[in-house]
Amino acid sequence: MAFSWNLVGTVLIGVAFSVFALTRDSVRWGLILPYSPFWLVLATVLSQHIYSHLGSGHYANSQFAFTCVYFSIIAGTLSSLCMASIGGYIDAFLCLALVVVPAVRVLQVENISNGPARSLRQPISDDPSVPLLPSASRHSESQKRLGLFVANFVATAACILILMGILSSTSLNLLFRINRYNPAEMQSVVLDGQTLQVHMHCRGEGQPTIILSSGMAVPSALSWKDMFGSLANTTKTCWVDRPGYGFSQSARLPQTSRKYADILEQLFVRSSPNESFVLVAHSYGGYDVRLLADRYESRVKAMVLIEASTDDFPSAMDKIQHGAASREMGEMRDFSRAFELLSLLAPVGLDRLFKGVYEDSHIRTKLEDRFVGTIFNNRFHRACANELSHFLGQSLEQVRRSRLGRPYHFPVLVVTGGLEIANGCPESHKQACTQEQVRAAAHRLTQAKLVDLGQPDHPFTQQIVVKDSNHFVIFNSPGLLVSKITEIVQYLRK
Repeated sequence: MAFSWNLVGTVLIGVAFSVFALTRDSVRWGLILPYSPFWLVLATVLSQHIYSHLGSGHYANSQFAFTCVYFSIIAGTLSSLCMASIGGYIDAFLCLALVVVPAVRVLQVENISNGPARSLRQPISDDPSVPLLPSASRHSESQKRLGLFVANFVATAACILILMGILSSTSLNLLFRINRYNPAEMQSVVLDGQTLQVHMHCRGEGQPTIILSSGMAVPSALSWKDMFGSLANTTKTCWVDRPGYGFSQSARLPQTSRKYADILEQLFVRSSPNESFVLVAHSYGGYDVRLLADRYESRVKAMVLIEASTDDFPSAMDKIQHGAASREMGEMRDFSRAFELLSLLAPVGLDRLFKGVYEDSHIRTKLEDRFVGTIFNNRFHRACANELSHFLGQSLEQVRRSRLGRPYHFPVLVVTGGLEIANGCPESHKQACTQEQVRAAAHRLTQAKLVDLGQPDHPFTQQIVVKDSNHFVIFNSPGLLVSKITEIVQYLRK
């Protein structure tokens, strides 16, 4: 009966902890705690099964072992999900290793078989009819039982880690939706006959409306986290997640820039015929807003391109060093395949092992816990792979063909990260330059040419180089960007 009350008591504690987690506005608390009762039951069943199989037939004799299993699972799971990195999985495995100590003790003391008591150390009997077990046989049987335990332990640890990954990858998305999802922000759009639900988030009032377009492999909520609130205090400000990003539904079609421009057209231009817009884009989002501006130039009042992608970037690379563009396209294909691989790892949570790589090589900043759920899932990885496969192909050609052949009738402010153009390729050693140097030199040339898109002689048609910033000016200098965009809005209102 003590066992039943122990089980019931800990389940109730787990449920209470879960309710506490769900009522907090924090994804960190909400990652795994709702599954605490599940882990308790799983730990109970596994520990009872394993230790009964090894000879521990009574709960009282394996209580310490059960306690270690339970707390190791809970501690490891919490660590794995809250850290969302390889360190969490290492912690989980080390916690599970605590089971070894009591298990070895059980092997030494408990009965080995499921029949009558018979220990590894057979007692000496006065009855000559009872044969003595040779010392070598006892040692061999002990080794077999120890090997059986190790095999059970490794299999159990592997199953638990896999289950942790499956449930955690599910709970990350589930709890993110519970805490952040707003059905009223979901909008229907039609792309090539397919109806999709996309997530559009707007705040603020006034004209012109600021439309924010994020870069590749960075959800809108993450891209504009440091700017959105301040801009919304100035005027109406909106962003829309591309298909597969955030809460937006995945699309079964090539995800090119034209498709996203179609989404922006349906949600803003067609639905609000009297609104005017300031288009703000980072990186790959530059393709999207330029396509929209080419279609509806009269509705756009200004454009801000932050480290924006350019359609003449490959040709600029080839002018600096022959073959550089082909190598760049090869790298894009490799990145696309990497995201495809991550989409296969995501269902068991193994994609989060690459969280550090994502932080260091892509966004180059610390990823907050509240964004982990919206990035580490197979929908997002597949969307990124889809976009990357068309980045320097269809998307680039779409932008190139839509060019008006003249400057826009509105200003274009170009913001460039100084660190991205700092290490260019020397003119006298072009063929000896590395791919990174060629990329920096081409980036410098093409960023400067973006200014030519804007209305000539306009005070806001200019290039600003943020010397101490890399590609992610949106994270490194959000205050500067907010200030410049606010100036543009106030100027337009006058």
